Amino acid sequence: MQNLIKLCICTGKVDNKFAWTDSKKGVPQGAVLSPLLANLYLHELDMWAAKQSTPYIRYADDFIILAKSEKQAQHYQFQIKELLKIGYLFRLMKMY
Repeated sequence: MQNLIKLCICTGKVDNKFAWTDSKKGVPQGAVLSPLLANLYLHELDMWAAKQSTPYIRYADDFIILAKSEKQAQHYQFQIKELLKIGYLFRLMKMY
């Protein structure tokens, strides 16, 4: 199974000039495997969010967590970074 996933990740892509480009890492955008890998990787986040008392929405590898204050949002951000152990791109957005 790992070899199959590695093969899917390391496949190249055709650029806008129809030239082949090898890929060394990452899943190409729009790849069939992308949502599956996102579900596997973010399962822990889903379990964590189910225990929180705040709304959580996830679609593939994008997610939104609603917080009552900026302080609470920053706290969630810290917890998620610790949970996933990555430098995930987070953007705190204020909704008025």
